[in-house]
Amino acid sequence: MAVNKAQELQTGLPLIRLSLVAPFSSELDHRGVNVEPILERYDLSRDNLHSPDVFVTAPVMYQILDAMAESADDPYLAVYIGETLDIYGWPVFSEAARDASSFGEFFFRFSKEAANQATSVKMLLDTDGEYATFRAYRVFEPETCPGQADAFYVGLFGTIFQRCAGNA
Repeated sequence: MAVNKAQELQTGLPLIRLSLVAPFSSELDHRGVNVEPILERYDLSRDNLHSPDVFVTAPVMYQILDAMAESADDPYLAVYIGETLDIYGWPVFSEAARDASSFGEFFFRFSKEAANQATSVKMLLDTDGEYATFRAYRVFEPETCPGQADAFYVGLFGTIFQRCAGNA
């Protein structure tokens, strides 16, 4: 079920912008898997994927991602998408990837933009002299394991760190 940001402010529900699932939808299209039945389970449509104003609760997003992996018969779908994502075209990273002049600035810009894309996760970038620590944590305890969501970020950040180290 789609909601808007104003509803989150009223209910306190952790939300994620639905359009962030677009790389999954594109990959399923590429594999010949129809995403419509998955979206319809949540009263959503493909058109909703292109609207920047449509948010879903975090648990619904996790269920959508799990259903997409199941429909693709690929338990590693999210890792693959994370590893191959064009960060210049994905809203959470596009500005950071385009405009950052350092690794630290990249994570600062990413953390700032992530807050506009989801209220379910908080990012923390802590710098102390020559060291920096980046953390992401959920602001709620999910009732089910968000395996595909976590796998996506493992693939994504693993690839980013490899590229920054000159290994990709």
